[in-house]
Amino acid sequence: MTSRAKPKESRDLLPFTIIVGVGFILSLLPLLINGIFSARDLLSFYLEAAPQFAKQFYSGDLYPRWLIDASGGLGSPTFFFQGPLPFYINSFFALIFKDSLGWLPLVLSSGLAYILSGLTAFLWLKESTNRSIAIFASLIYMLLPYHLAVDTYYRFNLAEIWSFVWIPLLLYLVLGILKQNTFSLIRYSLCYAALVLTEPSIALIFGLVAFGYAFILSLNKWKAILLQLLGATILGLGLSAIYWYPALLMQNNIGLKNDKALIYANNFLFKIPPNILDTQLWKYLEVTTILTLVVAGCAWAIARFNPQKKYSIESYYWFTLAMISVAMSTPLGQLIWIIFPPLHSIFLPWTFNILLVVATTALTALAIFLTGNPLSVFIDKPIKIIVFLSTIFLLVLLEVLPLTGHLINNTVLAIMLVLLLLTAIVYIKEIIDFSHYKVLVVEMLLIFSLVLSNFPAIAQVISNKPNNNIKQQLSLAPNYRPRWTSPKSLTRAYFNRQNKAEVIAGSGSVITKVWKPGNIVLQVDAQKDSLIKVNQLYYPNWVASIVNQNKITKEPTHPTKNEGLLELKVPSGRSQVRLKLETSQAEKIGQIISIVSLLALLGWLLYYYYWLAPANSKSK
Repeated sequence: MTSRAKPKESRDLLPFTIIVGVGFILSLLPLLINGIFSARDLLSFYLEAAPQFAKQFYSGDLYPRWLIDASGGLGSPTFFFQGPLPFYINSFFALIFKDSLGWLPLVLSSGLAYILSGLTAFLWLKESTNRSIAIFASLIYMLLPYHLAVDTYYRFNLAEIWSFVWIPLLLYLVLGILKQNTFSLIRYSLCYAALVLTEPSIALIFGLVAFGYAFILSLNKWKAILLQLLGATILGLGLSAIYWYPALLMQNNIGLKNDKALIYANNFLFKIPPNILDTQLWKYLEVTTILTLVVAGCAWAIARFNPQKKYSIESYYWFTLAMISVAMSTPLGQLIWIIFPPLHSIFLPWTFNILLVVATTALTALAIFLTGNPLSVFIDKPIKIIVFLSTIFLLVLLEVLPLTGHLINNTVLAIMLVLLLLTAIVYIKEIIDFSHYKVLVVEMLLIFSLVLSNFPAIAQVISNKPNNNIKQQLSLAPNYRPRWTSPKSLTRAYFNRQNKAEVIAGSGSVITKVWKPGNIVLQVDAQKDSLIKVNQLYYPNWVASIVNQNKITKEPTHPTKNEGLLELKVPSGRSQVRLKLETSQAEKIGQIISIVSLLALLGWLLYYYYWLAPANSKSK
């Protein structure tokens, strides 16, 4: 019996081994060896926020919202708005692996997310196709350029990298809900809460995708299924309200609306690239977005002929989603952005690429499920293999030329040349005959060329060695800058600061007694009523309590006019000033909603285990 079990055990380990191996080689190994210190979000955000989050968390601040040492020691309300879940995961690695920059925990966290994204994609796709196809499609999911080259290497957007983990898992749980699996609803709630706590903007756009997916697969039971899914989604929102509710209500406290580079209308693809991205990445995004859509279109053209109606309907759904995703990334979707204001929180429209990757992966799996082994078309004659490999090489060259800025600097021209070359290849009949497999050939050539186009892009990024003054380059993420300050005034405040607190009007001295996140205690000796400045950015939650001559008074804080730092008045004499970042009403409401949701979840579990499950067992 033992010998018979071994082949099955090895088969079960095969997907895990392949996906983990690919993830390690492509995500962890290059980052550990070379680093990507030129990645856009790494220096501007993650190398500052992640180590400080971990430091404050292990100091007893269980939910660090205010980073006291951010912005060169001026503080930041980063985690009033940034999803905290990836940073809790990163904090786990930070406890075990330490380096001077905090880079190693970030690498390990992103590598884990990249590997898990392949595993969750496999888990989802094997339910609708089969094990072999699911392995291949999950690798496509990992290797499409937006996931690997753009999000992992060019941007190092840890939140989006982790979002790639939750989305396939949510789709897998939708299938469980359709099968009336009792715990799939609970798991969906928890997983959706995880997505919200990771990247709320992606949770916003994915919510409708899940409902559409459940609708097309539920047939006559769609009302009951959608009601169950709605309940699970609401519970997930409730569990994560501790984060998103105050983040939503405090949007006016940050300078997002005042920064033109962070307005969605200025960030559509096929427009002039904004200042926040380099031109090369922008052009690479344009090329890969359109060609990924072409892959989705080819896969749909094959999968829609599936004799099983449910698979045919599903192919139409995913192709529609792929087209909408591309439209929303370009000026074509601008009207939808105007009609639905909640979308404005997504200041980079091409974030919809994450849905394009999901849709293309699903369509590829459905197409291969219908055709069987697509590579058989290319391997029956040696000449076909030569043409196949040569064409892929030319396609990769055309796809990455706009990235390098040589020869072809126009992305539309590059896309047209790629499509022209593909058309020419599939219509050759004298040497090779692809006439019966035109769509399949185009799809496979594009898939392999897009996968290979990752590597010139990645090589360009990791070849940029880190600057010796990395720590000096760390700065406050512009979308989390309090609206009472500007980038120029922030720089001025950083260079003008002398002490943590000082008298700016009147006369006296200030001694810092306590300097902790959200809790600052000062001793002020003033010869007359004075005005003091504290080198922390102003935020409405800061409240000052002043003890002077055994009297306790509350003094409002204000932003300094030129810098947006904390400013308050103190009376003459010796005073103890306690500045506390108090919990806002929005935070309290968010906490209450999350607690109530958690109690509802626990109550349902108790009901199931102690009443429902025993009743069902007795009836059987």
